[in-house]
Amino acid sequence: MLEAIKLQQREIKVLVAQGTKVRRIGLQGGLKEGRNIDIVCIADNIEKVFYYTNKLNPDIVIVDLVYMGKEGIETICKLKELNNDIKVIAFSSGRDKNEVISALGAGANAYCLTNIKSDLLAQIINTVYLGACWYDPSVANVIMSYFPKPKKISVID
Repeated sequence: MLEAIKLQQREIKVLVAQGTKVRRIGLQGGLKEGRNIDIVCIADNIEKVFYYTNKLNPDIVIVDLVYMGKEGIETICKLKELNNDIKVIAFSSGRDKNEVISALGAGANAYCLTNIKSDLLAQIINTVYLGACWYDPSVANVIMSYFPKPKKISVID
């Protein structure tokens, strides 16, 4: 209940690290209409990501791994080093095992594919803002493969 009140009281400030104009326009348009999300900046390079993160103090940064590549993972790491409270959503077109694990290991709070619908992305932004994590179902098996299977399962009484 308190979480719902928290969401109603203010807009969630989001910075988008994205260089592709078409995708920027899609994100901006899809997230603006009737939502509690304020896209405070769209940064098209790493320097701008850190400059505007410092200046605008967003709640969430969406990092496009397609556009930023390996530098996107490094950006997530550095964002978390600078402010561990900042939430990061990794945005990618791929399900590459190394990319998924690297993004999560760097500190991403969510991993979304670029073909996501704007309504679902808005829900994810709200969920991550409240402290939860979210991973695209198509990468769940990649994540689960890193957890060892127990040799013996016992029921706790």
